[in-house]
Amino acid sequence: MPTPEKEALVVELREAVEKSTGMYLADFHHLSVAEMSELRGQILQNDACLRVAKNRLLKLAFAGTDAEGLQEFLTGPTAVAFCQADPITVIKTLTSFGQDHEYLAVKAALFDGQIFDREQVARLALLPPHDQLLAMVLAGLAGPVTGLVNLLDGVTSQFVFTLQAIADKRKEQEPQPTEPSVEEEEGESAEKPVEPSVEEEEDESADKPVEPSVEEPIEESAEQPPAEPEED
Repeated sequence: MPTPEKEALVVELREAVEKSTGMYLADFHHLSVAEMSELRGQILQNDACLRVAKNRLLKLAFAGTDAEGLQEFLTGPTAVAFCQADPITVIKTLTSFGQDHEYLAVKAALFDGQIFDREQVARLALLPPHDQLLAMVLAGLAGPVTGLVNLLDGVTSQFVFTLQAIADKRKEQEPQPTEPSVEEEEGESAEKPVEPSVEEEEDESADKPVEPSVEEPIEESAEQPPAEPEED
């Protein structure tokens, strides 16, 4: 049965989740108290706070929020960095601190409503800070129109190439019709009856004897001379 203090802590952690612009889960196993205090100070300078709580309480706080997908990463001692401003600066601080202290490792993150694992978090640390990204976008918009056209053309081309790749992949997966082999074609041609040609039919009709028609004996009887009268 949770105590009132633990229930209040869960409510406090849930509010921190809902107000944060990003979250990072870090394994701080074997870090000393002095090292944890140093890390909290660096995180605080980037408009973020570092909290340590039991995984069971963190799971209760994450339930029903965007951070619910982080529950599977709650193993071992876990510190949570709640970002209030730019999450990129916080991950850069955690990564830099982890390079000097081998016992600190970021194992998951929540950024823009998406869950990132350890490998994806490492790629987030390579991004420039938010202000620098915004400056790069504004510089691109303020540049010549040709630069914007080239940018849009590149995005469109990449989109078309992606669609073509998907179409080619689906085409490869479709069953291809099998063509009949030479033996099958020869077998089919052997089974078909050979129809006689016109010349063969004429030859057969020429070889047959011509039967006299019914009219021929009538004509012959008509040509005979009339019978002579009998003498008394």
